[in-house]
Amino acid sequence: MPRWARVCGATVPARAGPRSRAPRGAHRRGAEVREDRGACGLTCGVPPSEESPIRVFLSYAQDDDHVLGFIEPFTRALEQFAFSDRGRRVEVFVDRTDLVWGQEWRSGIDQAIDSAPVFLPLITNLYFDRPYCRKELHRFHSEADRRGVPSLLLPVVLLGHRMLTPDHEDPLVRVISERQYRDLREAMLEGSGSAVWRRAVLALAGDLVDVVEEAERVLATAPPAPSADEDPLLGAFRERHRAVGALLAEVRAALSDELVAVERASVRPPVEAQRTALGVAAALRVLGERFSDGCRDYEAAVAGALAPERRAGAAGLADEVAALWADERAVSDLLDRFRPLEEKYAPLRHTLRTLRRGCKSLQTALLLVERGSG
Repeated sequence: MPRWARVCGATVPARAGPRSRAPRGAHRRGAEVREDRGACGLTCGVPPSEESPIRVFLSYAQDDDHVLGFIEPFTRALEQFAFSDRGRRVEVFVDRTDLVWGQEWRSGIDQAIDSAPVFLPLITNLYFDRPYCRKELHRFHSEADRRGVPSLLLPVVLLGHRMLTPDHEDPLVRVISERQYRDLREAMLEGSGSAVWRRAVLALAGDLVDVVEEAERVLATAPPAPSADEDPLLGAFRERHRAVGALLAEVRAALSDELVAVERASVRPPVEAQRTALGVAAALRVLGERFSDGCRDYEAAVAGALAPERRAGAAGLADEVAALWADERAVSDLLDRFRPLEEKYAPLRHTLRTLRRGCKSLQTALLLVERGSG
């Protein structure tokens, strides 16, 4: 479970960092020193709010923070501004500081996802490359939509704005582009000591409180969630699970046959080899698009179907997932064998790139099923 510290009358996550220097004489007297300090460094005597704290799950690619150094000042400022300006306590779950790294860290993230009402992803190009960032975004997006409070997904875009288009091939990129995301690029570049930073984070803190208070009103009157047996999303998940298995088998067989054809043609005259590569690319193109679309649909269905209240109905899929993993690895191996041929025959590249995108979506989905259905 996360560790919590008291800051300016608000409960916020404890963070590792340099110890504060004790007042003069404290060690000599053996006194235990405890102060509540705000971001300004001054002792604050503000009493805690009587309202429930707003719990926020912060999702980000750690490699981004290694370079940007954004998480620590952003989290502190968001918590401080939300309480100081709107009187609402904010508890931010930051996986790298609030979890003990080890075998149970993923289950700790899952517990935080299930209990945090607000999901705040820090978006860059790298974010969409990380399987667990994708898993977290899937989980929150599906759950917020199911509960009728999609505004509880509150994206913050730091870098990679150009990719956020409504027709992007990645469905998760489209999820972000279709929302009214918050742009903190300039604030991040100006730094945490700038007026640009303070205005941007203050506005975000106000937005955060607004969407939570609206969601609280919606959820107070919402009907109870359907049981797993009645849930159409679980039925759709099972159908997509079977469909993607059939697609994998079809792709595996087609790649095996076409790989042999291209390898044999590669030792023939260049014109003949190029003609064969064109034919293989054409033969695989439609199948590749079906496979990529099917895997994206499967990935999109998994998170909602394996939300906590549906897991009982999804139990027992571990064996089926193992079979899909075996076929996925076989397809990935075949695609790897095509790489030298792609360098020689340009028509193959686009088609095989589409197939690899499908494999990437499938890998993300299978990881989620593997951990959520056991």
